[in-house]
Amino acid sequence: MPALLTMEGISKAFPGVQALSKVDFEVMPGEAHALIGENGAGKSTLIKILAGVHRRDAGAIRFDGNDYRVANPHEALAMGVAVIYQELNLVLGHEPLRRAGFVATREMNARAGEILGELGISIDPRTPVEELGVAQKQMVEIAKALSRASRILVMDEPTAPLTQSEIEVLFRVIAGLKEQGLGIIYISHRLDEVFQIADRVTVLRDGERVHSGEVSETQIDKLVLAMVGRRLAEEEPPLDVPESAPVVLEAEALSDGRVVRDISLGVRAGEVVGLAGLIGSGRSEFAHLLFGSEAAAGGEARLMGETLSGGVPQRIEAGLGMVPEDRKLQGLVMQLLVKENSTLATLDKYTSGGFIRRPAHESRVREIIAELRIATRGPRQSVKALSGGNQQKVILSRWMDTGARALIFDEPTRGVDVGAKAEIYALIRELQRRGVAILMISSDLPEVLRISNRIIVIRNGRVAGELPREGATQEKVLRLMMGADETGNGA
Repeated sequence: MPALLTMEGISKAFPGVQALSKVDFEVMPGEAHALIGENGAGKSTLIKILAGVHRRDAGAIRFDGNDYRVANPHEALAMGVAVIYQELNLVLGHEPLRRAGFVATREMNARAGEILGELGISIDPRTPVEELGVAQKQMVEIAKALSRASRILVMDEPTAPLTQSEIEVLFRVIAGLKEQGLGIIYISHRLDEVFQIADRVTVLRDGERVHSGEVSETQIDKLVLAMVGRRLAEEEPPLDVPESAPVVLEAEALSDGRVVRDISLGVRAGEVVGLAGLIGSGRSEFAHLLFGSEAAAGGEARLMGETLSGGVPQRIEAGLGMVPEDRKLQGLVMQLLVKENSTLATLDKYTSGGFIRRPAHESRVREIIAELRIATRGPRQSVKALSGGNQQKVILSRWMDTGARALIFDEPTRGVDVGAKAEIYALIRELQRRGVAILMISSDLPEVLRISNRIIVIRNGRVAGELPREGATQEKVLRLMMGADETGNGA
């Protein structure tokens, strides 16, 4: 069977960097081909060349047996190549269907319903997009691609914002698309998913293809070694926390009057408490109540026994920090440099007479860069030029510099490659050794089970249950998340 898509010898350079060097990649009809690699490996550049965002410097592309040249994403979509990015871009269909100058609403709804039905998805086409959940929006993106008769579908980190049950639905849809003969390019940092959904896997490192082969003929360790060029250190289990350890961060009947309803919990010094729940369960809303970025309607939060009052500045001063879910919008000031972002919470330490003492400031930032192994040219590099994992470490460095007593992590490894993920886990262990209390929210259940001393499950804005690490399983956590009893029935 001839390949649906063939990319041969693709090279691309930007000022000061060779992004791709003679990369080969192909997709067969009905195949899911995983494209993996660390951040900065060249995955995005290769896909943007395919999508018409960038022009290749060298190499050839053939699509369905014909020479493939596109000047922009619109031309790529017209040729049959659709890309679903992490940041969803939703309008179902390329333009509203019109009759005699008016939008043909009935015909448009019928066609949209037909496409969604083919995917096995129950969504009313008349529902406003803003009312859809993340998983539903993603299905609409897939339907949008099918409405254009796309033959190649590129999915960039499609499961990053999804819960386990939503991931299972997505995988069923992908299996159906493969049966229809579509070629799927699947980009993910979650290697377990590669083995679940992909037929072949290609690894890029430093702009070069370093591995390509059948998924059934490889192992995770081999892929990790290909991605990072080194063997990762064995992961440490969570540190034991004695019963005598003081409670550092606690909430008592905390509520926002909307989503969060009377949540009470405590986190001890040196303990990692994993907070699990479906999207919309109130996990992130609870975190923002603790941090003071949202106002509480009832209850209280305490740090070291003292009631936390006021907003974010007061809580930072008290010793609480937060690594938010959306690092680009909530965690970083993308227009600023590494040195400014890493010390945003402690700039007063380096200020005298209204001016920053630059030598002392930059000296401390260099120490932070070395301590956290942040891959950067130096303190004066723009933070937006860093990979996702290194941006996350910049946010984390901010709180390590404050000497925070408690930290809230909301999706700390989302969109982070396997090497950076291991480094973030190691940093969490180091924070534990320092006695920092950590509340960690994650949609990645294996991560929650791996890192946490205890797991607390939130459902419908309330605590649904608590599990010790010993004996906790994904199935037990999922049952609590979904409100199912031991027989699988609704509780």
